[in-house]
Amino acid sequence: MSLRSRIQQWNPGQPPLSILAYEATRLCAYSVFSWLYDLRIFGADQIPDSGPLLIVSNHQSHLDPPLMTMLSRRHQYFMARSTLFGQPAFAGLIRLMHAIPLDQSRGDTRSFKTALEHLGLGRLICIFPEGSRSESGAVDEFKPGVGLLIKRAKVPVVPVAIEGAFDIWPRTQRLPKLRGRIHMKIGPVVAFDELKAAGARGSLQLLSERIDAMRLQLREGLRHQTRGRYPAPGPGDGPSASVLKGARGSEPAQ
Repeated sequence: MSLRSRIQQWNPGQPPLSILAYEATRLCAYSVFSWLYDLRIFGADQIPDSGPLLIVSNHQSHLDPPLMTMLSRRHQYFMARSTLFGQPAFAGLIRLMHAIPLDQSRGDTRSFKTALEHLGLGRLICIFPEGSRSESGAVDEFKPGVGLLIKRAKVPVVPVAIEGAFDIWPRTQRLPKLRGRIHMKIGPVVAFDELKAAGARGSLQLLSERIDAMRLQLREGLRHQTRGRYPAPGPGDGPSASVLKGARGSEPAQ
């Protein structure tokens, strides 16, 4: 087998240079995050080795996209806010990670079509359902468009939680801190039939609850590991307000 063929096994259908750029970005990110932030990933065996898959995660910082590349050897394609592509350096980085521009100001059917095409080829699509970075570190309300993508994709979904990244690089801070800790957890695969039965609104609530529960587990673990020093106390200490609000809204009328 030629070197070109071996490289293309990592992500069939993509140019070798694109694949190598993704791998280099992932290796660099893993080295930096492991060294600076003692990165820990739990549940890596939850991601199937093949087949189409939607990965949904909470969004704490600009560190999240490179963090997500470390969840699996499989390459991921990211739904990214189109405004991020206006920053040349950052745009170059997220393009290396197969970012798909998403225009949130209107119904962006083109980006959805692109995502569905990738899923049709058996690839992984990663999306941050909150639509932008959290303002507090807690889980913000999920955008309804994510429910539409799930409905049309008809593929399994894997929930992922990130904790610690917000304290390193909150959205009010220009650059990340060079210390801190990041833990991630991958939850069990959620079958499409389960999400379909829950309905558009119910499926988003189900996923947000599972992600927030995992986030709180990670937060507790970080506090135990650092003897209460990290993360700093804040709104992320309890169940996210948006998740509780959604749960109340989904309760049947008395």
